[in-house]
Amino acid sequence: MKGSVLSKIRFWISDLFETRKDIVAALSVLFFILTAILKIAVFNHMLVPNADKWMFRYKVLITGLIVLMTYPILFRFRKRTLLIVFYIAQVLYIVINMSYYLYFHNYLHVEQFISNFFEGATAVLNASSPNNPVLLTAVADLPFFISLLVLYPRVNRLRIKLKVPAAAVIILSLLITAIAQYGHYKDNVFITHIANSLRYGESFIVQRYGTLANSIVSISKIGNEQQLIESFRYGPERTNEKTESNNPDIFIVQVESLESEIINKKHNGSYIMPFMNSLTRESVYYPYMVSYHFYGGTSDCEFSAINTVEPLTYYTSIKLISYDYPNSFVKQLKNGPYKAYAFHGNIGRYYNRDIAFKSFGFDEFFDIAGMDMKDVGWGAPDDQVLDFSLNVLKDAGAPVLSYVITMSSHGPFTNVSYYYDDPAFSSIEDKKLRGCYNSMAYVDRTLKEYVTKIRENYDNAYIIIYGDHTPQIGNEAYKEAFTIIGDYRYEFVPLFIITPDGKKYREGKQAASLIDVAPTVLNISGVEYSIRTDGKDLLDFDEKAGTIPFRGLEWDRAELLGRITEALETE
Repeated sequence: MKGSVLSKIRFWISDLFETRKDIVAALSVLFFILTAILKIAVFNHMLVPNADKWMFRYKVLITGLIVLMTYPILFRFRKRTLLIVFYIAQVLYIVINMSYYLYFHNYLHVEQFISNFFEGATAVLNASSPNNPVLLTAVADLPFFISLLVLYPRVNRLRIKLKVPAAAVIILSLLITAIAQYGHYKDNVFITHIANSLRYGESFIVQRYGTLANSIVSISKIGNEQQLIESFRYGPERTNEKTESNNPDIFIVQVESLESEIINKKHNGSYIMPFMNSLTRESVYYPYMVSYHFYGGTSDCEFSAINTVEPLTYYTSIKLISYDYPNSFVKQLKNGPYKAYAFHGNIGRYYNRDIAFKSFGFDEFFDIAGMDMKDVGWGAPDDQVLDFSLNVLKDAGAPVLSYVITMSSHGPFTNVSYYYDDPAFSSIEDKKLRGCYNSMAYVDRTLKEYVTKIRENYDNAYIIIYGDHTPQIGNEAYKEAFTIIGDYRYEFVPLFIITPDGKKYREGKQAASLIDVAPTVLNISGVEYSIRTDGKDLLDFDEKAGTIPFRGLEWDRAELLGRITEALETE
């Protein structure tokens, strides 16, 4: 009896593997599936903060079950076409999602990918997307995939002979998955339980179900545009019913990739940004201001500063076509004597700025085309944009608001090399870090010239300078001002206010927020206004500040300052 069973097994094997190519084909399938499981598990593991070995083992198990349910079905088709399309789509999915996470430290959602496709493609063309060896994880199984394709006729023949075992594997995998999910349901950690939980957050969904499931959950949360508009939380009403005759000129500069720590950084004993460092003693200085850098990228910065509201988490706020920006401080200034102008060295279509800034209330928005400039690297050089802005304002004939968004110091920090090179940084081996320091040195020199010109030509001018987000250097030698709390990355940027009377102040007890910009500007202006905001006037040092909203949470300002200072001290 035993011999009969063994002989049947030998016959089955010999019939299954008629030639050596059959054996190679079977091994190709085996190793392809194993490496596919491993690469998908590694991909998801990398996207979960503080993931440990137990979580990785869980991901390997769950991924294995899904792969064993998926590929046997794909192998049922005689032609390779569907398998090739599926593989290419999978590789692109992993690369795009991993690149986005490496840059934004957040999860990419389908609707966000679609709405910001132009911005993403432009960033890639300008080498601004992450260039990291870990992206090769996406093609870890490529050698076995190629072998599988070459031997696909043999694979297809094996599939026919293994039809029953393959069906059994699919059914068994489905059964194990169902049992596991039932256990999650009983423990109240099924996807329906955690989808709307602030306690768990997105990383828990990615950990348990993967990025695709997380994206599907986000789609269910989106709603229509009107629902998105209604979801903004503005804060309590703040008014000024008295109009003053003193209406100073207001100059705002939003500096690309300027984070808090660069202000005090030195290289070979010298400050990288000596002018900005001098402002820490010669102006009103808030070292740590919370930045909003969500799905609208940099545009979230001006959106939150101008409208004094936290931007949307799952949608690019500045692209809400029917939103009329009722809380814009620019509109409040325009109700008074002010003229408002905005300038940016990129194309206006990027993040819909050419439309949005008019909706904010600006009289004119000048992009690179409107200024009749050309790209030098990516975008127009900051010194040219700042000089252009001052020339436009000469003939304004009224108090002015100038809002400039810089471009030169955009990652990967290659733009400035076309028109400025500081030899002091030539010894730095890390190309990105060297580029960052060189870019910031250029920005520092440019801002010094800009501030000097304003002081020479305007007797009653306020100059507000702040960063938009951290530079994402990825070098241990550069400690960036951010901290991870739960699922989310909190980025901090500096803010400076240069006043006509030379006021000096350094905030050391609490963090500021981008939503503070609007009430500060409005109180400076002396116009009558009414807005709703959680922000405070950053020039009223005795004002009791409200909380800082951040992704559904309300943060005490002193606690946030403590969190970032502790993070920077312990790194």
